[in-house]
Amino acid sequence: MPQDSTIQSEFTAQDAIELSEEAAPKIAPGTFSFSIKAVGAQKQYVYLNTELGYRDRRNVSVVLLPEFQDVDSIGECNTLIS
Repeated sequence: MPQDSTIQSEFTAQDAIELSEEAAPKIAPGTFSFSIKAVGAQKQYVYLNTELGYRDRRNVSVVLLPEFQDVDSIGECNTLIS
């Protein structure tokens, strides 16, 4: 994470990892910007991953709960993240 005195309003996946390590066991709030490289699903949950392998130590996984998923009749995911 940048060490300058500027307040950053948007953080990367790596920033999220560093902030969560520093804040543990508390939360690290912020607005994060991720590039999604892989998507997975298990039961009713959809996982968005910042790395191709979800076990990669650099990976940040975002879980989409069922109430935030919208799948059309042919199975295309139309989930909007705001």
